Amino acid sequence: MPGGRKPVSPERLFRFYADHTLSKADVARRLGISQAYLERLVRLHKVPRRPNKPTRPTPDPTPEEIEQRARECRERHYAARRAEPADTVFS
Repeated sequence: MPGGRKPVSPERLFRFYADHTLSKADVARRLGISQAYLERLVRLHKVPRRPNKPTRPTPDPTPEEIEQRARECRERHYAARRAEPADTVFS
């Protein structure tokens, strides 16, 4: 290939690039190309953009964490209400 660049099939590019647990550096390393060339191929093949950081599912909060957050929210609310002027009228 001209320029000494390693050919990369679009299928291989999509497969590795779609794995969001791999960083762009990891994708380039696995394909045996530079990150700059990876970016070129991504633009050339119109690969959809991906998040900058690998995405991991956020675990659901435990009942104790929910209660703690609710308690903190109530405390902030009550503190804000205490800071309001006494003549504040709510309709």
